[in-house]
Amino acid sequence: MNIVIFTEDKDFPLIVEPEKEFTYPEHLKVYTYEMNSDWSMFPEPKRSQTGVFNYYPMDCSSVVAVLALCLSPGDRLLDLCSAPGGKALVALQTLLPDVVVCNDVSISRSNRTERIFRDYLIDFENNKWRERVLLSRVDGRIFTDDQGFDKVLVDVPCTTDRHSVNEDENNIFRPDRVKERLRIPELQTQLLVSVVAVLALCLSPGDRLLDLCSAPGGKALVALQTLLPDVVVCNDVSISRSNRTERIFRDYLIDFENNKWRERVLLSRVDGRIFTDDQGFDKVLVDVPCTTDRHSVNEDENNIFRPDRVKERLRIPELQTQLLV
Repeated sequence: MNIVIFTEDKDFPLIVEPEKEFTYPEHLKVYTYEMNSDWSMFPEPKRSQTGVFNYYPMDCSSVVAVLALCLSPGDRLLDLCSAPGGKALVALQTLLPDVVVCNDVSISRSNRTERIFRDYLIDFENNKWRERVLLSRVDGRIFTDDQGFDKVLVDVPCTTDRHSVNEDENNIFRPDRVKERLRIPELQTQLLVSVVAVLALCLSPGDRLLDLCSAPGGKALVALQTLLPDVVVCNDVSISRSNRTERIFRDYLIDFENNKWRERVLLSRVDGRIFTDDQGFDKVLVDVPCTTDRHSVNEDENNIFRPDRVKERLRIPELQTQLLV
């Protein structure tokens, strides 16, 4: 596999960087058309004597996404936006990962994933599969897991999703879903940034971390999941948003009321522009407020687009600068 970086600018010529780690999984069987073939479509899959379908038709790009993970034997894999389940099936077919966690916030799409597994995995109801294939229905922006993962696949939602285009169920192009469709780029960014922002901190064991504009708490959860920081201070000037962060911690941290958490996770409600702390911090995360905040757009509580908050909305760029400076 090669990573190709292309530009037409003469000062930046074409660069091809070989991916040295890539090896094709020996047990993965993928069939495609020959170049310039007259074939335009594979025949419909049929059930074999074992009761499962004989093959799963999917786009080549979906297979490449799994190959790019460079799975290793015993990997624990998270498929964060898993539905309808094709990539997870490809990963399982490599016979490499021990556990595949398939997450999707949509109940209907998660149910579809489960149906796919029943159709393509022999004896899926058996406990051996239940230990290896775990289904969850959590918003990917606040997904946490105590055991961590070796590889994470994030196939963010998009308007070119084949199932959304061809099928009525959950179709993003329905007339009543215009606003939802327009927010897809924001959702894509939030899913990726929720993990990338924490990775960019390069956390070290024993770090004392400040999450200056913490609510609703997703990034702090990701930081805690790394098991690296000793203390995470979660600050938000808004009482309602800070309360929301606390609710998230209660929902996702086992026995959050226990003193062990109270010593590691500290909640504060201070204006970030004047925040001080005697002990200092090793790392600081500042996710400044913005008008594209999903909670502000979708919910009435603390909605920055309320007519009575026009002046406050216009001051957001100034607030962002003050928090960062």
